[in-house]
Amino acid sequence: MAFLYDVRLAFLVMLMLAQHLELTSAGVRVTGLRAENLSGADPSGNQADAYVKVNCNGVFRSMTEHRTDTDDPQWSAEFIIKNCEVGDTLALEVWDKDLIFDDHLYTCIIELKSGSYRITCPNKYYGTLYFDYIMF
Repeated sequence: MAFLYDVRLAFLVMLMLAQHLELTSAGVRVTGLRAENLSGADPSGNQADAYVKVNCNGVFRSMTEHRTDTDDPQWSAEFIIKNCEVGDTLALEVWDKDLIFDDHLYTCIIELKSGSYRITCPNKYYGTLYFDYIMF
C-alpha cells in the first residue's frame, strides 16, 4: 500500500511542477491588427490583397488570412505566441498577395516590453499598420 502512496505523491508533484512551468513560460498576445492606406502596394493601381506574418526573434510564428481588394484591411486574428519574452524582437511583416509571387511591403519591428501596448507603425510608401500586444 505504501508503494501506491509513493506513486500518487510522485504524480502529484509532477503535476504541480508542470503547472508551474506552464504559468512561468513567457509569451505575448497580439490582437487588433489593421492597416490603413496600403494604396502603394500594387503599381498597377489595384487595391491591396494584404496579409500579415508574425515573427518572434526571427522565427515565423503565424499569419493572418489575406483581405482582398482593400487598402484598409482589418484582421480578426489573435496570436498567442509562447516563449517570446520581454526584450525579444517582434516583427510583423505586411504582404500583398499576388498570383505568382507575393510582394513584401514592409516590416514593423519592435522590442517587447512588459505590459500592454497599442502600436502604430507608419511607412511612408505603404501605409500604416496598427496592433495591440500584451505580455503574459
